[in-house]
Amino acid sequence: MVYTKSTDSTNTAIKELIINKKIETGYSLYTFNQLKGRARGERAFESNDGGLYYSIALNAKDKDITSLPVYVSLIISNALDDFFSINTTIKWVNDIIYKSKKCAGILCEKVYDYVIIGIGVNVFNTFSKELENKAISIKKDKRIDYTLLHRLAEKIDNELKTKLNGFNFPLNWIEDYKKKSAILGKQCTLSTLFGEKIAEGAVINFETDGKIIIKTPKGLEVFDIGEISLVSNFLYN
Repeated sequence: MVYTKSTDSTNTAIKELIINKKIETGYSLYTFNQLKGRARGERAFESNDGGLYYSIALNAKDKDITSLPVYVSLIISNALDDFFSINTTIKWVNDIIYKSKKCAGILCEKVYDYVIIGIGVNVFNTFSKELENKAISIKKDKRIDYTLLHRLAEKIDNELKTKLNGFNFPLNWIEDYKKKSAILGKQCTLSTLFGEKIAEGAVINFETDGKIIIKTPKGLEVFDIGEISLVSNFLYN
C-alpha cells in the first residue's frame, strides 16, 4: 500500500499505471486530499483534506464481477462499523449511510484485465452548502487526526485484500447486505445518473448477485444500475 500526500484521483493514478503496465494485482494507493475526485458517471466528488481516499487494483481476468460493487459496500460498511464503533447502513448500489446521510462512496472501474475499487470516506471533512444536507463526516473533531486516517487505510486495505482474494464471495453475503439496507421495504425512485426517472415503487428484495427488485405498477422489475432515492419510509408488506 502506497501513501501520497495528494493526487488528482487515486483511481485515475492507478488507471494510468495499468495502462502503462506498471502495476501488479493488489497494488493500493491512498491519500487524504484529492484534487479532482470522481464519482459514478464521471461526476465530481468533493474530496478535500480530512477524508480517506483509497484505491486498489485487482486482476479480474475471467472473473464474474457483476456483484462486486454491492459486495464491496458490505465490506466497507462493516469495516467502518468495527473501526469507529458506529452503525452504518447501505443505500443501493453502494453508498454508505450514517445518521441518514452519506459518509462513504465506492467507485468500481474495469480497465483491461483489472478492476479498480475506489473508496472515499468522510472522516474529518467539511462540505459545501450544496452537500451539507446530504453528506456527513464520521468524526466531528475540527482537528484532523492523520494517525487515525492512516490506521483506517490499513483497516480497509486488509479487509479488501482478505475478503476479495480470488473473488470467492461468501454464499450468504446478500442476506447480510439486506440486513444493512437503508431502502429495503421502502418506497423509492430509481433514476439514471443524470436524473432521468426509470421506475418508482417499493424495494422488495435483492437478487443473489445484488440486483434490485422493485414492485412498480408494471409488476416486479429487476435493475442492475441506477441512482436510488427514498420517497417515503412507508414499509411495503
